Amino acid sequence: VHIEYSLEEVLEINGNENAFALDNYGSSRGLGKALVSNAKSCSLALGPEGGFSNKERELFEQFQWERVHLGPRVLRLETAVVASTAVVSERMNCWTAPTITELYRNND
Repeated sequence: VHIEYSLEEVLEINGNENAFALDNYGSSRGLGKALVSNAKSCSLALGPEGGFSNKERELFEQFQWERVHLGPRVLRLETAVVASTAVVSERMNCWTAPTITELYRNND
């Protein structure tokens, strides 16, 4: 099954709670500062290395998605995916679960 949605359709379907577009051009704060701690969900839009088009930026503004960055350097998409996942996981406290080592030690 192959389903295509326009950016406008995705933004409309998704809503704007904890919704961020990673964009080094024109963003005023980093993802880690923008995402509230202990958030239950988060939506990220990641674009090309050259940045989003003006039309895409207008859509993010129209649908109230905050444009944020991951720092001063432009990252390759695959690097931005990993970096943003780590930031979101930290802010959402995904790392508080016990590790397999901790679970194993507790069974001794």
